Amino acid sequence: MFKRYFTSFITCSLFIAMLLIAFAQKAYTYQNSGYFNNVKVGLLSMSSTTITAALNGDYTLNGQVYPFGSVLNFGISGTSITLNGVVQSQLTLTPNNSSNLVTLTSGSVSNKYLGSFVIKFYNGKVLPINMIDIESYLKGVVGYELDNSCPIEALKAQAVAARNYAISRIGYATANGYDFDDTPAYQTYKGYDASLTNVISAVDQTKGQVLLYNDKLVETLYSAWRGGVSEDSENVWGNYVPYLRSVQDPFEKLPWPNGNIVLTNAQIQAILVNRKYIASTDTFVSLDLSSITKFTSGRVSNINIIYKDAAGTVQTKSVTNDCTRTFLGLPSNLYTVTYDAVNGAYTFSGMGNGHGLGMSQIGAKNRASVGQTYDQILKFYY
Repeated sequence: MFKRYFTSFITCSLFIAMLLIAFAQKAYTYQNSGYFNNVKVGLLSMSSTTITAALNGDYTLNGQVYPFGSVLNFGISGTSITLNGVVQSQLTLTPNNSSNLVTLTSGSVSNKYLGSFVIKFYNGKVLPINMIDIESYLKGVVGYELDNSCPIEALKAQAVAARNYAISRIGYATANGYDFDDTPAYQTYKGYDASLTNVISAVDQTKGQVLLYNDKLVETLYSAWRGGVSEDSENVWGNYVPYLRSVQDPFEKLPWPNGNIVLTNAQIQAILVNRKYIASTDTFVSLDLSSITKFTSGRVSNINIIYKDAAGTVQTKSVTNDCTRTFLGLPSNLYTVTYDAVNGAYTFSGMGNGHGLGMSQIGAKNRASVGQTYDQILKFYY
């Protein structure tokens, strides 16, 4: 079902469409105004009490032009922002040429950015908000979600997935003054690096392309790896999503990032109290290994916690679906567990990393390495 251009939408079909307004030929279009406006990215990873901006080009700051080579020092005084020690209410930094770059330095971290900025006081720190078009934004995402050395088709698949995700998240953090932030809570974003030539090419080659289902943006979730099998959406979110289906993936089958996890009874007690599965006055007794059930994918769908309440009465609490990984902070719920009664410790041995929905980045890389194209990769995972 993949083509670069389409003549109309197709119902109940998964395909890539072009986010364009005018064409020399008939085309499928997906019109989302968010794509054509700059997004506001809160640079939380760069937020600090002091930030330095080195200008590679002329910029206008609150109506005053600062030439190439200027260095601006932002700090805080009470609840206000300071510029080179002088208190300001809010600062807007705009490049006089769209190709200009500003290097922001926060502590030991320095990144270069295109676009304009609002510098504001937020949670006791200086917060830069980068206002930038989505395509330029993606060039600061794809290279940090996948490595620049990855096959171009894998990078193109990542570019489309990241574009979908960005557009679908516009406005999520409006209350904070931006659309979304630059952390893995949304997508890792570290500005512009001209040396990432493969990444830049992948974004350019897929410019404006999004993945649609029934005329709507696909929820293009992705993570490093799935452990050889993805998961059905209802087993994670509780609701059925037709393009987030469990599929066996022979192109990646990796174990947990740091190997097996061993937790003692005392450690589990502390974790369960901290995560509010049991009260501080409760006493953890055991995990009922006989209660474990699994989804078709092999992921744990249920496990029971046995504990005693403050009165000494034995109680049982069932943990289900995706909570079977998060209740103990495990990398995934694709695991087996054994108990060592002598040492009072449980050993968890697992595969994958995360909830298991959507695209495996390692799988995409391996598929591209054997000649699969980015549309083939995307259609496999979604």
